[in-house]
Amino acid sequence: MFTEIDKLQYKVAEKGKISSKEKNFNLLDVPFIKKLLFWKAFPCSIQTFILLVLFGFIIMGWGVYTPEGLDQELFAKSNIVCLVIWGIWWPMMIWIVVILGRLWCMICPLEMMSRIGAKIGQLLKIKKLSINRPVKSGYIIVSLYAAIQLLAAGTGLHYVPAYTALFLFSLIAFSMVIGLIFKSGSFCKGFCPIAMTLNAYSRGSMLAVRASSGEKCEECRTKNCMRPTGNRSIFKSDGGCPVNIYPPQLKSNKDCLLCGRCLKSCTSGNMQLLLRLPFSKKDQRQKSVSWALTFFIMMDSGFVLSEICEEWDLTDKIFMAVPQYFLNYFNLKGYSGWIEGLWALFIFPLFLWTLTGLFLKSIGVLKSIIHSWRSFALRAVIITSSLHLMKSLIRFSEWSAFFPYALKGPWEINNPEPLSSSVSFYPEPLFNWFVMLSISITILCFALYFFILEKHIGE
Repeated sequence: MFTEIDKLQYKVAEKGKISSKEKNFNLLDVPFIKKLLFWKAFPCSIQTFILLVLFGFIIMGWGVYTPEGLDQELFAKSNIVCLVIWGIWWPMMIWIVVILGRLWCMICPLEMMSRIGAKIGQLLKIKKLSINRPVKSGYIIVSLYAAIQLLAAGTGLHYVPAYTALFLFSLIAFSMVIGLIFKSGSFCKGFCPIAMTLNAYSRGSMLAVRASSGEKCEECRTKNCMRPTGNRSIFKSDGGCPVNIYPPQLKSNKDCLLCGRCLKSCTSGNMQLLLRLPFSKKDQRQKSVSWALTFFIMMDSGFVLSEICEEWDLTDKIFMAVPQYFLNYFNLKGYSGWIEGLWALFIFPLFLWTLTGLFLKSIGVLKSIIHSWRSFALRAVIITSSLHLMKSLIRFSEWSAFFPYALKGPWEINNPEPLSSSVSFYPEPLFNWFVMLSISITILCFALYFFILEKHIGE
């Protein structure tokens, strides 16, 4: 680490190329925000609170299954555990990532659990392992993403409180084990299941950490923003960047966790937390992305399209026509969720992206079908993320309407009749059809605008 710092001490981003030179609003100029970010108990106090809430959900959901004869989805919507995790938190997460970037990383409780694991490892004198290049590239993250999505499709993970509780417990334990075995920051860099989602969706986000002056970075000899954290307290968020980024050279939102440590450690106050327009022109554009990220975006496109199509019976039947034919022909209806998951995550995206590659090759835009995927991926994710925003809005609107019922207690014990009754039980969505349509059209218009504007991403 110190060798890297020594090399970087005299290495400064070229004048005029530091992305922070653009005129944007520095949120640290707002006294409340600055006081919050520089508070010694931030973000650990919030991480601790979220962690306690998660443990509460684990306890409430543990061993709770859908009662026989009740609609699984309806039961999930009226269960506080499934409702909050899958109907409120996750849809809000998608919106936060697209608009404000990796803000969740700032207060993520799993990062704290990873640090707790690291501290235990230090006490036990466990020799820490370094993550290799394939892990850093994200192949394990992509594998975890695919596995979780398949589990959700095959087992109804997001509809069963017991499965949701087990999933949350597994995530907490997994992050702790990674911290125990690997070096600092390894969980966020190579093992977080949603890291690729955050990486891809946050590229055009409006929140960014950037240096104010290249000259100040050049004059700095301490490089506190890159200093190792050492044996710091679990409940202190000090030291340098946990994922070994040199903050003054940040030219993209893809890797920065927005943890705020460089803001606190910079003695000259040169680091800024900027609120900018989407897809800032000062940010670096990649000609092509890694295969790991490409595979993720391909899988994500299939998953999001399947989620959108299931909102209407006709589109759902069209999208699932092939797997349904396969299930009926081989009499595998008991495995419908798994087969449909394989179709949405792997088979359909491969078919879709191959057709796209053939089209781009036929019009002379690209020479190779396979390598066109890497060039087209970042443009495709603009459309994919916009569709994901729409789906998240629909889910939030429908599920959050059940919140008053979920607060009344365990329906499966007290009053199961409404859950198994007619569709008239469904409460009205939070947003009416006109509001939903207006927001969806607005999202699509912005997506198409940025898709065209950002064409140099794939060049």
